[in-house]
Amino acid sequence: MRFIMALMIALVPITAMAKSECRDDKKKFCKEVFAAKGDVGECLEQHLAELSEACRIKQQTKSNKAAQKKDGTSGSGEPTSADAGGTVKFAN
Repeated sequence: MRFIMALMIALVPITAMAKSECRDDKKKFCKEVFAAKGDVGECLEQHLAELSEACRIKQQTKSNKAAQKKDGTSGSGEPTSADAGGTVKFAN
């Protein structure tokens, strides 16, 4: 039980840090979009070259995941189970 509590306490700062990677960039580039409850992610994509390194990496990761989901690949070019009719294919 102590191990679980220690693990939870250790993960809280990591989770908070992950959420704050783009906080300053959102304020700097997307203040109006956020206030209007618009698509902040799209705004950040438009400013990708100007973002902090941590935020840029986070946005690129999100974009890659969205693209993989859209085209049905796992990132390796291999079809996912959804694309393969329920059968998972493994690369040799």
